Formats: sequence, C-alpha cells, structure tokens
Amino acid sequence: MNSSLNDKDGRVLQAVYRSSQRMSKIAISIMAFLEVMMIIYSFLNSEHYGEYLWRYRVLYIVLLIIAILYILIDLYVKKDLENRYKVLNILNPIYSLLFFAWSLSITYSDAFILNSTDPVVFMTFSLMIPLSIYLHPVIYAAIVTLADIAFLVVFVRTNGISAVIINIFVFFIFQYALGISFQYLRLKLAERLVDEEIKARIDVLTGCRNRLVYEEDVRKKSDEPIPGDFVYVSLDVNGLKETNDSYGHDCGDKLLIGAAQSIEKTFGEKGTVYRIGGDEFVAMINAGQDEVKALCARHDSLMEKWSEDTGINLSISRGCVSSADYPGKNISDLSLIADKKMYEVKGEYYKQAGKDRRRPE
Repeated sequence: MNSSLNDKDGRVLQAVYRSSQRMSKIAISIMAFLEVMMIIYSFLNSEHYGEYLWRYRVLYIVLLIIAILYILIDLYVKKDLENRYKVLNILNPIYSLLFFAWSLSITYSDAFILNSTDPVVFMTFSLMIPLSIYLHPVIYAAIVTLADIAFLVVFVRTNGISAVIINIFVFFIFQYALGISFQYLRLKLAERLVDEEIKARIDVLTGCRNRLVYEEDVRKKSDEPIPGDFVYVSLDVNGLKETNDSYGHDCGDKLLIGAAQSIEKTFGEKGTVYRIGGDEFVAMINAGQDEVKALCARHDSLMEKWSEDTGINLSISRGCVSSADYPGKNISDLSLIADKKMYEVKGEYYKQAGKDRRRPE
C-alpha cells in the first residue's frame, strides 16, 4: 500500500515540522547570535562576573553548541523531510528540555549570586525555542510543568510567598494558556491540511488512489531502476456503459465500487491500486510470476462471488506485465504492453458475448 497516504499521523507530523522549520531556524539563529555576543561580552567585561565568570561563560557556550547542533541536524533533515522527520520527533523534546534547563541554570545563578530572580526573563528565554519548534501539546505541557516546578523551588527561596502565588498565575496564563493553545492550533491546522490533501488524492467513489497520484508515482518510477519483480496490471471494467444504460448510474456506481474492492483485495497488499479513468484501473505491485497467477485466480474468484451476492455481473479485463519478462523496459513501455494485453482480453470478452463494445445493445 502507499504508506505516504495511509500513515496519516506521519503526514501530520511532516506538515507541522515543515511549517515550523523556518520559524525554528530564525529563532535558533537569533539565540546562537545572542550567545556569541554574550561570550564576547564575558571577555570584554570579565570583571563584571568576578569569581563566577566561567560559570556564566560555560552556560553561554553550552547553549551555543546546542543551537549549532540543532541547525546542523535541521539542515540534514531538510534534505529528505518525509523520511527523516522522526529525527525531529525525538530531537525537539530533548532540545526543549535542554533549553529549559539552560534557562533554569541562569535563573539559579542569578538567585544565589545576586539574591534576586526575574521570572519574566525565565519565561521569555525558556519559551522562545519550544514555541518556535513543534512539540505535541501533551509533551509540551509535561516539559513546562517540570521546568516551572524547578523554577518555583528556586524562586521561593529568594521571594515572598505572595510573589510566588502571583507568578504561578502568570506562568499559567503565559505558558499554559498561550503555549499549549499555540501548539494545539498548529497541530489541528496540520491535520486539516493533511485531510484536504488526502481527499484531493483519493478517488471519491472507489477510495482508490486517483490519477494525480498515479502520474506522480509513474514519474518517480521513471527516474529509478525497475526492480525485477515489478508487475504492472492494467484493468478495465467490462460492460459499464451497458449497466448504466440498462439499470441506471447508481447501479453503474455500485459496479465500479465492487470492481475497486475486488482489485484492492487482490493487489492492494502487494502494491498500490489506482483508478485512472471512468472504468480504468491500474495496479503496480511487486510479486513473482507464480504469485501473479495466484493473485489473478483470486481476483476471478472474488469477482464471481461479488456477482453472485449482488446479482450484478462483474467482469474485469486484465493485462499483466512483469518486468522480468521485459528486461530493459521502462514504466511507460510496460504500461503500453499491459494496456495492449488488456484490450486483447477485453476484445475476446465481447466477442464471446456476441457484442460490439463500441455499440452496446
């Protein structure tokens, strides 16, 4: 099956990461630049830090290294986001924890060196990166909760209880209400976009991949070597126009749905099934020659059973072509050969039925 359409959760994550990459790159680049400035400042004004110079300098250097590593990994992932987004799925929570820890370390140092704590600085610095990258709302809430508990332990030692209570409410509004809402909105927007994209690539009537997906997949296969077990199957429903003319289009639609179900049940587990026209289907699968014969026999059995169950005759002409029989042929060549075989089968079907398929009676 075509995993790119079936794996909706993966596609949603891809969409979220793709939309977050630019924002993440800007935010992290700003933070890297600020850390470089702070490192330079620590050299120019070392007396300002006194005996704690290296404590602060190490904090600046650590965040700079983290930022650079994230930028490098982001560049690596960007080359092939569809297959590498899972790297970000692991990296983003880890990176957020590191950034919260860095922000907490600065807060801790200020609290025990200067005997004062500024919650605004902690919230601003600790949230800048987590909000610019994507975190699932539940993961985001867990990380923020852990960070806030750690911060409040430090904060309560340098401030009165009233200030602690006030800042708890400030944290809730600023981090939970704003942060979680932002992450949830980004997730829902990605889900909606993916739903619309999937609908645009699925044939509404049959549920098969549509011609758009078929043409994309053909282009991809044209740019890569054809494997030895590749099989192109051209399929065409027999008697659709007769069914529409005699019993109505509702019955014709039922016939197409039955045809699609029989094709999907037969070939879907081995590859991808497409509806490329009114009564035209294609299956592109990977299977050995003996396996193809077994699949075709199963398809015949499924069509026969469907016909018995519904009282509507379901007949589909097939043309199967294996790349093993035509070495050196590309996907376009194989499709033409399969179509030719399918039309030969279709012509034989109408000949045996005593009808001219171009002028059905």
